Amino acid sequence: MEGSSPAGNAMTTPLSNRLRRLVWWTGALAIPSITNAQPAVAQPTGARVAAVRGVVFDSLAGVPLGDATVQLVSADGSGAFGKTVSADRTGQFYIDSVPDGRYALGFFHPKLDSLGMEAPLRMVQVSNQQNAVVGTGIPAPKAYRAMVCGSAANPLGNAALVGFVRDATTHAPVPGATVLVSWLEMSLGGAGGTQIRTVRRTAKTSDNGWYSVCQVPSPGSIQVSARSDAGGTDTLQLEVPSSGLLRRELAVGAAHVTVVQDGASKADTSGLPPRVMQTGDGTLRGTVVGAAIGASAGRPLVGATVGMANGPQTRTDAKGEWTLSSLPRGTRALEVRAVGYYPERLAVDVVEDAPPQHVSLVTFKSVLDTMKVIASPAPLVAGGFLERRRSGLGTYITANDIAVKTAMMTSEIFRNIPGIYLEYPQSADIDGERPASSMNSPEPVVLMRSNAGTRCFPTIVYNGTLMQHLSTPDLNSFLNPKNILAIEVYRPGQAPPNFQIGLSGCGSIVLWTR
Repeated sequence: MEGSSPAGNAMTTPLSNRLRRLVWWTGALAIPSITNAQPAVAQPTGARVAAVRGVVFDSLAGVPLGDATVQLVSADGSGAFGKTVSADRTGQFYIDSVPDGRYALGFFHPKLDSLGMEAPLRMVQVSNQQNAVVGTGIPAPKAYRAMVCGSAANPLGNAALVGFVRDATTHAPVPGATVLVSWLEMSLGGAGGTQIRTVRRTAKTSDNGWYSVCQVPSPGSIQVSARSDAGGTDTLQLEVPSSGLLRRELAVGAAHVTVVQDGASKADTSGLPPRVMQTGDGTLRGTVVGAAIGASAGRPLVGATVGMANGPQTRTDAKGEWTLSSLPRGTRALEVRAVGYYPERLAVDVVEDAPPQHVSLVTFKSVLDTMKVIASPAPLVAGGFLERRRSGLGTYITANDIAVKTAMMTSEIFRNIPGIYLEYPQSADIDGERPASSMNSPEPVVLMRSNAGTRCFPTIVYNGTLMQHLSTPDLNSFLNPKNILAIEVYRPGQAPPNFQIGLSGCGSIVLWTR
C-alpha cells in the first residue's frame, strides 16, 4: 500500500455516503470510560425515548477529538432514520429520539483528512428504547498502521511514515510526487561477518497528495526527501517514535542554484572550485535562546549562526532574533549553532506566512554532565568497544595510545591518523575540498574524507550518544584528554548504524570517557 491513501478520494464524498460503508474494527480505539460523562445536549423530557451518546476520541494523540460532526443513520441504507449533531469541545455527543433498530455511527473531523482516512464506523443496536453508550474516533497507532500497511508482521519492522506532499507556494496537494526514505541497517554473523547496507523505500503520492511508506525502523533515524515537477525538499533527518507511526507533511518548492566563489587558493591563483548554494524568494525568522538542560527559560544568544544546509546563513542580533531571506521554498533543514551549546538541526517549512521559529540550545556542558551520570561504570565493555576492536573494522585508540601522544587538547589526538585532517575553517583550502562552514574559530577543526572524496564533518559519538554537528572547539573546551578511555574512528561505510547519523556520507568518531 505504499504511496496510496487508505481513503483514496473518498474524503471528498458526503459523510452520509461514507457511512453506508459498514467497515470498522472493534477494539481499535483506546477510548476512556464515559459511564459518568454528561451529555453535550440536555436530555429531552416528557415521553420516554432512546438516546445514543458517547465520546469521539483521538487514540493516536490520546486526547478527545473536540467539535467533531457525528452522524447516526440506519444501517440498512433505507434512510428511515438519520440525525447529525456536533460534539462539544471535550468530544462528547448526544443523539436523542432514536427508534429501535440497527445503526451506523460515524463522524467527520479535519484530522481525518490529515491522516488520509475515511470516517470510521461503529455499529449501534437500539432495543426496547434503551439508551446506548458508544465510543468512536481515530484508531490507535497499531490499528492505524494495519489500515495503511496491513496487519502481517514483517522482520524489517512494521512502523509507517505517512503524510501529504503539498506545493510550498499554493499549498495544493501534489499528485505523483516521489518520496524517498532511507536508513542504515547492520547484520551480524554469517560468512560475510558484519555487513552494513543502505535500505531505501520510495512511494508515489496519490491524487490527493497522500503518501505512505511502510516497514521503516522503529524507533530509529531515517532520511526523507520529496521530489516533484514543482521542486523538492532538503534531505531531512527524522526520528521514528517507538509507537511505530510518524506523520510528516512535506512542502516541495523550486530552488535556484547560485554559484559562490570562496576565495583564492594557496597553491595557485586559479581560485577554489565554486560552491553551489540553493536560493529562492522565501523568508524565515525566529529567535535563539540558550539554557541548561531542565531550565524553564533561556537567555537570548547573540551571534549564534542560523542557516540552511547549502543555503543562506545569518547570525542572531542582541535580542537573539534572526531573519533569513532568499531561501528556497519548501521543507528545509535549518541548522543552528553557537559556541558552547549543543547544535540543533530541525526540519522547517519555508512557506508564505510561516510562523517564527523559536530554537532553544542547551549548553554542551550540561549535555556532557548528564551523559556522565548515566554512563556505565565499564563503558568499554558495555559499549562493545572490545568486541568491535576484535572485528578489525575502524581504527581503535586506547588510553595508552593517547598517553603516548601527550596531547594538550582533545583535537591533537587526531593528528597523524589516516583519513583525519585538522584544519582551520576560516583559511583558504589547498586542494579545494573543504566543506562549506559558518564557523570562525581560532582552533583547527576535525575533518574526514567523504565517500565523494571531499572533506566533511564527522559524526561525533560521546559515550554511545550521537552528538550531531559537534565542533572541535567544544571538544577541546569540555573534554580533557586524560579523561578519555578510548576512541573509535570509522571511515564512511564502516561505522555501525548506531554510530552514524543517517546517510551522511562521512565517517564517525566515537569517544569513551571515564
